[in-house]
Amino acid sequence: MQFELPLETRSRTRAGSEIVRAVRLSGRVLTYRLRRSARKTLALYVDNAGIRAAAPRWVAIAEIERFMREKERWIFAKLAESATARTPSFEWCDGAQLRIFGVQRRLTLDPSVTEVTCAGSRLLVPAGLDSPPTLRSHVLEWVKRVALEQFEFWALLLSPRIDVGVPTVRLSNAATRWGSCSVRRDGAGCIRLNWRLALMPPELAEYVVAHELAHLREMNHSRRFWSWVGKAYPDFRTAERELRRHGRSIPAL
Repeated sequence: MQFELPLETRSRTRAGSEIVRAVRLSGRVLTYRLRRSARKTLALYVDNAGIRAAAPRWVAIAEIERFMREKERWIFAKLAESATARTPSFEWCDGAQLRIFGVQRRLTLDPSVTEVTCAGSRLLVPAGLDSPPTLRSHVLEWVKRVALEQFEFWALLLSPRIDVGVPTVRLSNAATRWGSCSVRRDGAGCIRLNWRLALMPPELAEYVVAHELAHLREMNHSRRFWSWVGKAYPDFRTAERELRRHGRSIPAL
């Protein structure tokens, strides 16, 4: 089971009821917000807020998503434009600041260290690793190691809340998913979590862990699934909204 961005939910807006769904376009799973009204035609909007569809109340989901597939080249082009416009740039250099699990770290080239080391608000990097590609490689290796340790801690902490065994935790580099879940033939669970969650506030990363753990109980997004999510992470609705907002603002590393 995969945790796409964002989840399938129903919410209320000033304009009425809105459903968040997932659709597969050219092998990629994308999410979109669907709002129905008394309008007579289908319409698609793609901007910094993501993909939105407006449809008459009588049009079936299958027809809406067929229309989206017909327009998929336009959708991907608009998404690329939006990503370029909204993705913060990051300069790999001495003094650059990187927020990891909500804590701001200043990259500091230091001749006294032999490996990337955290020292308070500073992330000390061996002075010889000053070229941007080398600095990036070593710092991201540290980030991923810290991310895996934190994800494993949350998996250990949250699993008992929904009475599942502690799964194996792996890192993911997926472009469109925060996490995924699978169960082996022997019944053991495995969850994969995007290392970029380390660039998020910690409560949002913890929520994604809870979400994937809940899939060990229900491999769907049914009401029973959400009840399990609520047991592991009670404030999941708020986290879900914030995850979408923060996901559009993390730096492209």
